[in-house]
Amino acid sequence: MNLVIVDDEAIVRHGIRYSVSWPDLQVDRIEEAANGREVLDRFGEWQPDLIITDIIMPVMDGIELIRQVKARKPSCRFIVLSCADDFEYVKEALLLGASDYLLKMTIRPEDLKVCVNNVVSRIRQETAKRCLPANDRYKAENFFNDLLTHAYTPEQIREAVGMYGLRSSFLRFSIAVMQVNLTEALQRYGEDEGWLVGFALVNALQEMAERWGDLDFFRIENDEYALVMDCLPGESLADYEARLIRRLDEIARDIRIYLKFEVRFGFSAVCCGIERLPRHYREAKKAAELHLFRSDNRPIHSRELTKVPYEGKDPSLIALFDGRYRQSLTHAIAYGKEEEALQTIDEHFALLREDRCSFRTAVVCIDKAAALMDVCAMEMNSHPGTEETGPAEEFGSRPFNLYWSVDRTKERLKQYCRYLIRLKEQLMAKGSHKIIMQIQSYLAANYASKITLEQTAKHFHLNKNYLSQLFKLETGVNFTRYLNSVRVEKAMELMMHSSDSIAEIAEKTGFGDFRYFSRVFKRHTQLSPTEFKQAMSDKRQAP
Repeated sequence: MNLVIVDDEAIVRHGIRYSVSWPDLQVDRIEEAANGREVLDRFGEWQPDLIITDIIMPVMDGIELIRQVKARKPSCRFIVLSCADDFEYVKEALLLGASDYLLKMTIRPEDLKVCVNNVVSRIRQETAKRCLPANDRYKAENFFNDLLTHAYTPEQIREAVGMYGLRSSFLRFSIAVMQVNLTEALQRYGEDEGWLVGFALVNALQEMAERWGDLDFFRIENDEYALVMDCLPGESLADYEARLIRRLDEIARDIRIYLKFEVRFGFSAVCCGIERLPRHYREAKKAAELHLFRSDNRPIHSRELTKVPYEGKDPSLIALFDGRYRQSLTHAIAYGKEEEALQTIDEHFALLREDRCSFRTAVVCIDKAAALMDVCAMEMNSHPGTEETGPAEEFGSRPFNLYWSVDRTKERLKQYCRYLIRLKEQLMAKGSHKIIMQIQSYLAANYASKITLEQTAKHFHLNKNYLSQLFKLETGVNFTRYLNSVRVEKAMELMMHSSDSIAEIAEKTGFGDFRYFSRVFKRHTQLSPTEFKQAMSDKRQAP
């Protein structure tokens, strides 16, 4: 195995060269170059099988080097070195055929050794088998999807197996469903390059299938693949299951290492007869979905479905998320009670367990929890001060798969609640005094109208509960008491400077109900309206 290390910094080249024992990795010859042009100039002499190259270099960069070497020797593999802000170049390198990448500033000898060992193993184990052309793969996937709907006779199946060069006989086999965490994978590749994920996955699966020679795979959806493996003649079920799990574990490991995203598997019991394929596929898919409740990533056998209430929805659990969860969490966020908010999430998500909750129930409850976060963010954005702090980040603004893990979703919700509560504290600090002064002016000008807390909140585009809390914090009294004090002050002025009756004054100051006016007036002045008016009259008549 011939290796070339390419970097314009000699210290980096030497660091890579002397940080690991290359003979242990089956590397026989090591050369160094300061740029891509040096590699091409000595390409005939060095005949590299693996090139570790920096991306940004003078004379010829890593991208152009990969492009030209691939034209000369397609089997040559590449590991690219990058800085944290070079990921656009890394994506281009991967698209051109690079096998992996390492961050230049944080590379450790053990990371380099694992990375090189994996690439070397793939080179050594690579077979000369021809990959299915894209058109044939598309036809093979259509064939498999048709099998799920019983669209083929046994004779047609045998014909298609031969036509597409499939490895499975579909006589005694298992089916595994691989689910891809596509939502978070796109965070690395970008929404506009989602096709790259599928392209990379198909290439990786194709290479592994060819290496082992006992596996077929078919894309069902962008985030779901079906894998089929035959049980060998004379192979016990225990040995077959162990071999299948070993294959699935290797696939998960390679995809995690090379493509940097997550997959998970559910697999069926051995299927004896093609007519049982649809049922076994559904069971494998249900088994894969059980990963929502698990913290480990081991493949799940469909026999574990007998332990859980899989089918249907639990209306009582859904009602909890619709009722108590919503009320408790909105109250905690509105009043800035972080501990109460986190406890509410913990208590309710503890109920989403596979021994009492179906996958469908969990999805509905998670959807309700996520929708509530959007509502809380919308209410937060209606508060004064957002023109300075900016609007709240939406709960779904960052790629996150809500249905990959209950525990991870719970932690994401808790993280977002902390964010909203911190944001609210900032908003209150920036905008509370200003808005309360505006509300006080509004009450002073409109006290005679039928003003309520709800109407005032709507007028100022505020949440009613938020306004109530904010008003009490800023003024020391609640909204209704403050409004009544304004009205009583106006009533006292009218009693002193007009000849209106007490009933007329009550009407003019917004009370309407005379008896209520009398109670409020006495609470504020310790005198009834009649007593106060008489006292003012006596005072004016006194010599």
